[in-house]
Amino acid sequence: MNARSEPERADQAAEGKTAWLSNEERGTVLGIRFVVWLCNFFGRRAARAFIYVLAAYYTAFAAHGRRASRAWLSFVLGRPARMREVYEHLSTFALVALDRVFLLQGQRERFVLDSHGTELLDALTARKQGAVLLGAHIGSFEAMRARAGGRGHDIRVLAYFENAKKITQVLAAVAPEMHERVIPLGSLDSLLKAKEAVEAGAMVAMLGDRTGLNAKTTQVMFMGKPAPLPTGPFLLAASLGCPVLFVCGIYRGDNWYEMHCEEFAERVVLPRGAREEALQKYAQAYADRLAHYARAHPYNWFNLYDFWNP
Repeated sequence: MNARSEPERADQAAEGKTAWLSNEERGTVLGIRFVVWLCNFFGRRAARAFIYVLAAYYTAFAAHGRRASRAWLSFVLGRPARMREVYEHLSTFALVALDRVFLLQGQRERFVLDSHGTELLDALTARKQGAVLLGAHIGSFEAMRARAGGRGHDIRVLAYFENAKKITQVLAAVAPEMHERVIPLGSLDSLLKAKEAVEAGAMVAMLGDRTGLNAKTTQVMFMGKPAPLPTGPFLLAASLGCPVLFVCGIYRGDNWYEMHCEEFAERVVLPRGAREEALQKYAQAYADRLAHYARAHPYNWFNLYDFWNP
């Protein structure tokens, strides 16, 4: 009997825990390449027709996504979700992802980008004040970035791409100039680059609603139930010592997006001796704003998993 050693078993266990970081990418690269080709050669209308068919397929056959969508909609609507509502949810997710191709290529003229509160960004840019833009997986963060970039705001995106290197290469080919405005998380100089950007008057954008592997979290109440949120975004904001804004871009149908920008904190301050309590309060404030938009626009909620028990 060839018993495996403890280190071997530990390695296999670690591999199992991290396999999700690459599973998504393997089946998606060709699909993204095809959609980019469809957009560039046949336009948005033809690409949207394909997306509606694709969403119907996923609604019927992708059990994981269907179950997650139904669970979310049933919770937020207060009754069992109907299949057509699940289809609307999944198709909204797919249409917003599709529009990202056009927005990355700078085709803002295709869209109606209404805004609420973006005068806050104008004021920051006017005085060359850097800031943190804290978003979430609700609606289109790309639409928010495109709207801000179109008004002359310098936006840098902080994101983790190690689990999607090939997909990132595809999107970088679509919009090479956007790649220059990305600060990859996970590298030793991520914080340094973010600090340099803020000191130069740029706005550093990131999403704060998903917990990652080995990420430190704090417990909040989200829509009446306890849920974990990562503390990383607030630790970063504290180290940068700049204003923090909550932002989101809600998809309202067809080619219409509605941008929202709100004051979140003049500065994130974490006092000695009460650091964890302060982190929890900032995370709770963020969860409250996230819940507000999630309730108002449930089909824009794109965390297709059990948010309370990720």
